[in-house]
Amino acid sequence: QFNRATKIDGLFPMTWIGRGMLHLTAGRTDQAQFFFETTLKQCGQVLPALLGMAAVRFKKEDYAGALEMYGRAMALFPEKSGSETRVGFGLACYRLGQVDRAKAAFQRAHAMDPKNVEAMVGLAILDLASLDETAPDYRARTENAIRLLSTANLVDHSNALVQNHLANHYFWKWTPVPGTVSVEAGSTVVTASQPMSLDSGERVRIGLDR
Repeated sequence: QFNRATKIDGLFPMTWIGRGMLHLTAGRTDQAQFFFETTLKQCGQVLPALLGMAAVRFKKEDYAGALEMYGRAMALFPEKSGSETRVGFGLACYRLGQVDRAKAAFQRAHAMDPKNVEAMVGLAILDLASLDETAPDYRARTENAIRLLSTANLVDHSNALVQNHLANHYFWKWTPVPGTVSVEAGSTVVTASQPMSLDSGERVRIGLDR
């Protein structure tokens, strides 16, 4: 289809961008870079081409170059670039060791789209990595990070990164809850002997704490 489109109009920017995306998906970064660069040279600062170039540079581990392209996209298209661009910007910052900028980018992405799973995961991971067990806000920050991961899991049950981090947390950080519970075979409803303070998405392990 792209070959037919090129014959009809060889300078139509979306054809070049589409080819670039196909090559990028197939892992052919050099070919993808050619089409994105050609689009930028022939058509100016086109948002999909800027994001495509950012992705190419990130895959090539040119994180400074990726940061530049993501930054340019956000500066030229502050609304249209969306939350995903902020996530890409944050990942590039993190790779460059700019953790505070990465966190700010994930926060902005989350503010723009509260259901952005990558933004929630990025925020949660950075928060968990910076926790100080002696700090007075340790428990509150931990609960907030897990709440973000739990919410991300509700949005996307198939995200392996979310599942792994939740599994690691709950494996090592089980908190005993007093009381007993009962459940009928085949039922999805668990009845507790007393109220439990649980957030949406939290997991409960039923059994004795030994």
